[in-house]
Amino acid sequence: MANSTSIRCFLCESGRVTVHSSMTAEEILKCWAVHGCYLDSSIAQPLMEESVIYLYNCDDCGFAFFNPRLEGTPQFYGALYTQLPVYYAIDSPENLRNTRYAVERGYRTVLDVGCGSGSALDNAKRAGLETYGIEPSPSAATAASAKGHKIFPVLLEQMDAAWNGKFDLISFNQVLEHVSDPVGLIRGCVRLLSPRGVIAITVPSATGMLGLCPWLEHNWPPHHLSRWKVKDFYRLANRTGLRVLKAGGQPLEGRDLKSILLEHRKRCLALNKPYYGLPPGLIRAGCFIYRLMALQHIFSSQGHSVYCFLEHQNSKNSKV
Repeated sequence: MANSTSIRCFLCESGRVTVHSSMTAEEILKCWAVHGCYLDSSIAQPLMEESVIYLYNCDDCGFAFFNPRLEGTPQFYGALYTQLPVYYAIDSPENLRNTRYAVERGYRTVLDVGCGSGSALDNAKRAGLETYGIEPSPSAATAASAKGHKIFPVLLEQMDAAWNGKFDLISFNQVLEHVSDPVGLIRGCVRLLSPRGVIAITVPSATGMLGLCPWLEHNWPPHHLSRWKVKDFYRLANRTGLRVLKAGGQPLEGRDLKSILLEHRKRCLALNKPYYGLPPGLIRAGCFIYRLMALQHIFSSQGHSVYCFLEHQNSKNSKV
């Protein structure tokens, strides 16, 4: 195990942490293989050096995180983009939610941090918004630019001061769970936010459907470095001089429930873990009934992700 004195909470910087759970490096690599992604020795080396990967819980604020040295490299994400047919769904709920909020508030400019090929910006552009993205990957930046978005092929901290205060909505869609300094990342973009603007954050939910598949490789390093709950947004806002305008969770849709239960079965079988769930046929039948009865309205915040809108402390925005 990593020396506990060297592990500090990403949110509150406390050194009082305990181990919540663990997976071996071999197990994580095997699960990626089940998913159809094979990581070569150069990418897997940090995992193999660690041997056992621990999920830590902060004893003071409750935030869950991993050893920051296991943060994914550009080579790792390059392997995912190359080997996986779909990495980030273009119809993700946060894309529609952020665009809808921007239109309702009469916003003009949207900046998506880590925009990739521009799927989140496409929706905003169709709604008549001015779309901008930060994307250091040359291939992704080129693809997004070809769609008519203004792309900055730099890191956030390298943004020119001329853009300070220029963006009405700055989105971080499924980004913060990948970085070892989420507080620093949000602090770094506050200067770019307009006086009445918002920072929109969406991350996978530690309390939702992903808890049904604890061995899912996406939720372990080098892919994810932290696990978020709605309450963590309030700590993040406090540390960055912002306030939470709105926070919530995504409904647990039937198709998502079916997918996660089937994936859990695959991981248990691959790792020789005990499996106490239903066979595939009953999973599919049960999830069909779940959709038929519209039970997602009961499990209204137990879906894949949680989200928040952060604003300046002195913002005049009304509650949404």
